[in-house]
Amino acid sequence: MPTVRVQTEDFDTGRELDALTRGRTNVGALASFTGLVRDANDGTRVSAMTLEHYPAMTQKALEDICAQAHSRWDLIDTLVIHRVGALQPGDRIVLVGVTSAHRGDASVLEARGHARRLALGRGARRRRRGRAALEIRGPK
Repeated sequence: MPTVRVQTEDFDTGRELDALTRGRTNVGALASFTGLVRDANDGTRVSAMTLEHYPAMTQKALEDICAQAHSRWDLIDTLVIHRVGALQPGDRIVLVGVTSAHRGDASVLEARGHARRLALGRGARRRRRGRAALEIRGPK
């Protein structure tokens, strides 16, 4: 069953990934993606960033994307943690972890950029249409 958490608190990447595989001898592969806040965007210095969201919409969008991934690939489990609120350069924003019996099913998410899609949900597409699941605010 996929786990999706949207939270303000930081997370420990190693601890979260260990928990995803602990006690599961059927897991043969673990693929992960961790997104961080950069100190620059398109040549402009970034000193802080605030991520705002619509809780029910964000949670549902991320859960739907996890369900789609599970229907496309033979995944055992999926974890998505996405932070919201005030963030500084170097802070962790997102963690996506997927487990499967074989590396092909787990690594396809990273190799094809689906880890980013899982992490961001449909936010990037919706932002352009003005219906953001996750809205990124910061210096322009």
